[in-house]
Amino acid sequence: MSVFEYILAFLTLVLGLGLARNLTAIAELEFTKRRAQDLSDLVWLVSITLLQIDFWFVSWSTSHDREVWELWRLLVTLSLAISLFMAGSYIGQASRLEGDNRWRRLKFGMVALLTWLAVAVGNAIVVLDVELTVFPVIGGASILIALLSKSRVGLYRLGTFGFFAFSIYLLVVVGPTTIG
Repeated sequence: MSVFEYILAFLTLVLGLGLARNLTAIAELEFTKRRAQDLSDLVWLVSITLLQIDFWFVSWSTSHDREVWELWRLLVTLSLAISLFMAGSYIGQASRLEGDNRWRRLKFGMVALLTWLAVAVGNAIVVLDVELTVFPVIGGASILIALLSKSRVGLYRLGTFGFFAFSIYLLVVVGPTTIG
């Protein structure tokens, strides 16, 4: 096995645990009187799940031929997987809570997503030599809108669906289309 295959096995473990937690949280959603809140939770969890799948796919396609891994590159890659895991975990927990406890968990999840986005954009610019487009800014703005909208339901929904559009964009447009 190559060095990358060992690293990918560890990444797959972290991403697989995150996917399992997200899918469990999705399955446990109970659509009750607070239907809009449940729908927002569903959209956040689906968005994070799509990002986890895309991250695995991009990791494989951009790094499978790398023979030497510097420690900083490994830590950046692991931090991306761990921040997606944490975001899904916090938002999944929030879907079962009410009031301030719910909002606290949502904030932790959104901060984890902002961390993921900042590291991902920095990694794309420094390591992959990708030009910064306006879309990561839209993703970050969507998270910030949702994060700052505690008392404004409309803004929260706008942030939620903006981030969903961002995750679809990354999955379809930015990520690779084949593994080979």
